[in-house]
Amino acid sequence: MLDKKLRKKLSIVYVVLLAATGIFISLALKREPLKVREKESAKTEIEVKPVKVQLEIEGGPTYAPSREEIETENVATVADFLNKLRNDTNFSFEKTAYTYGTEIDHINGRYPQENKRWAIFLGEKDITYEIGKINLKDDQVYTAKIIRTSKPQ
Repeated sequence: MLDKKLRKKLSIVYVVLLAATGIFISLALKREPLKVREKESAKTEIEVKPVKVQLEIEGGPTYAPSREEIETENVATVADFLNKLRNDTNFSFEKTAYTYGTEIDHINGRYPQENKRWAIFLGEKDITYEIGKINLKDDQVYTAKIIRTSKPQ
């Protein structure tokens, strides 16, 4: 089958591989075990505390619940606050969640006209698409306005 020269060469290669494997195993066993370090958490712990926030509706009422009426905490999001208002007061709204963020369909039964939409502002910044991500801060005033979605033609 195999000639003698090839068989001899394969035997030598086999012996060399066997020796190399033995040396590798002995060196691996002599090595110090790896020290496992746990990575420190990058998140800072947030102190949970009650907050007082307001929601002003353009052309409508202002919702400024006291701390006793509606318990709201700084770990809650703006969306959580709106849901809490909907459950505990006469405030109503509907929203639609998309992959890019949230859109508000109506507030207190008021639907925006064509080429307009409801927007939630914190100061001058439109935070509508991120209301599920932004946490509440004490003494913040959120404003709901109907704004134009595109330029008039």
